[in-house]
Amino acid sequence: MLKSLLANTVIATALLAVGGAASASDKKLVFAVVPKFANHPFFDQVLAGCKQAETEPKGKVECYYIGPSQNSGGEVQAQMVGGLIAKKVDGIAVSVANAPAMAAVLKKAKKAKISVLTWDSDLLPQDKDLRVA
Repeated sequence: MLKSLLANTVIATALLAVGGAASASDKKLVFAVVPKFANHPFFDQVLAGCKQAETEPKGKVECYYIGPSQNSGGEVQAQMVGGLIAKKVDGIAVSVANAPAMAAVLKKAKKAKISVLTWDSDLLPQDKDLRVA
């Protein structure tokens, strides 16, 4: 139950973070959910929520679920987020594995005006302005 609630909260907040524009335009919104590592059962419900989010707004949302296959200290996760920024996704929801490494890459997201939220774990207090939630 708690995992399902977490998944739904992450997805709903991600949609709100990108402005809820899916209902206001024909543009497909692309957002990414990035767990600390993708092959952990704790995050299975988040993957399910990501896929469910694609079906609800009548095809106006695409959700990427991407994360390292194992705990890599956060460097691989930060590289993955950097790739999402380069793809110019509309929003990123990340469970931060390494706060300093993630903050360094999220500075690029802020510059690109990509909405970011954190879940399950956060950035350091001095970097909180890099996220919307």
